[in-house]
Amino acid sequence: MFSSEQRHLDAEEQLKKVKAICDQTPAGEKKDEVMQFYIAAEDAHKMRMNNKCIAQLAKAREVLK
Repeated sequence: MFSSEQRHLDAEEQLKKVKAICDQTPAGEKKDEVMQFYIAAEDAHKMRMNNKCIAQLAKAREVLK
């Protein structure tokens, strides 16, 4: 079981990974959609809403498939 701080750090690592992938994605509708999820995840992370952050990142990854 993750502690709150571990979950927060895990979310931060996932944010970095998705951002790196996003930066390599060509401009267009797909990137725009991914960025919406990424920004929502970033906002959730700032508010320490780690479960919401991770859920938004999962949605971003799904779009990138």
